[in-house]
Amino acid sequence: MDTFSKREASKREARNLRAEIYNVNGRMRMPIDVHQMARDLNIEIVEKSLPDNVAGFILKEATDEFPTIYVNSEDGPQRQRFTIAHELGHYVRERTKEQLAYVDNRDELASTGVDSEERWCNAFAAELIMPEASVKKYWAEGWSFEKIRTRLNVSKAALTNRLASLRLI
Repeated sequence: MDTFSKREASKREARNLRAEIYNVNGRMRMPIDVHQMARDLNIEIVEKSLPDNVAGFILKEATDEFPTIYVNSEDGPQRQRFTIAHELGHYVRERTKEQLAYVDNRDELASTGVDSEERWCNAFAAELIMPEASVKKYWAEGWSFEKIRTRLNVSKAALTNRLASLRLI
C-alpha cells in the first residue's frame, strides 16, 4: 500500500471510530473527548511519570481482556490527548491481536517519520481529534489560529502540523 493509501486508510479508520462510538445522531461534539472514547472501548487510561523520551504507550497482555493506555503525567493535557488518540490508533489497527505493546517515543527516529506504523497512528490521531472537514471549515470561515486551537483543544504544534499537512499553511 502506498503512502497516500495508508494515510487515507488512517483517516477512514478515525472517522469510523468517531461515528461508531462517539458521534451523537451523526454529529461530532467538539473538542473530541478521547478519554470518553477510550472508556467506551473499555480501555483504561493511566497517567504515570515516564521517561522524558516517552509520551505514552499501549499495553495488552495475553491475559488481559482490554488494553491499558499509559500517558506521561509530565506532559500537558493537550499532548496527553494526542498521545491517547495515537495509542487508540494502535488499538484500532491491531484490536484483534491477543497482545499489544507499542511505545510512543519522542526521539530522533520518531521525529523523522520513517516508521510506517507510527506515521499511520499519527495520521489517525490527527484526524481523530482535528477532523479534516472541521479544520478546513473553520479555516475557510476565517477563524484565527488560536480560536481553532481552542475549539479543538490541541497544542500549537499539533495544529501547526495539521494545517501544514492539509496544505492550508
